[in-house]
Amino acid sequence: ILKIADNELEFMTGETDFGKGAAILHKTYPNIKVLNVTAGADGSYSFYGEEEPVFVPSFQLGGTIETTGAGDTFMGGILHGVLTRGWRGYTAEELAEMLRFANAAAAIVTTRRGAIQADLTSSVPGVDNVFAGGDAVSGPATVIRAVAAGKVAADNIDSFLGYHHTITVDVEV
Repeated sequence: ILKIADNELEFMTGETDFGKGAAILHKTYPNIKVLNVTAGADGSYSFYGEEEPVFVPSFQLGGTIETTGAGDTFMGGILHGVLTRGWRGYTAEELAEMLRFANAAAAIVTTRRGAIQADLTSSVPGVDNVFAGGDAVSGPATVIRAVAAGKVAADNIDSFLGYHHTITVDVEV
């Protein structure tokens, strides 16, 4: 399974036509079984074997704050569909259902700042043993903020695991 954004497809293939770009990727990488192209606010496409592509429009929830994490969330929605159904041949209706679910999940992520809600220790509230940091929490930020958030997360994970390593970053802040 490959998830690729429209601008990434153009970069990889030189094509703005999704069908032509998908054909190039399938020819170059024949092991790609399912190719999903996300087109931002327009929606997403699924190219599967020799079947006609499936298109599902995006959900317009309004109030988009930022798109950080939308692609990862979309892919998580697709993987949910694969794990629910098993890895096998899919009908156009099943692909459309997976795209709808993935589009809905991605749309929800865009309605808040930062894709993951975490506390000051980088723990994800309500989810045991899960830590997050960087742009996934703060949204787009400077490299310095991302390094600092990563250091906080690493230190807290290290302590959680029962270690007390000295974690340093060779950057003057």
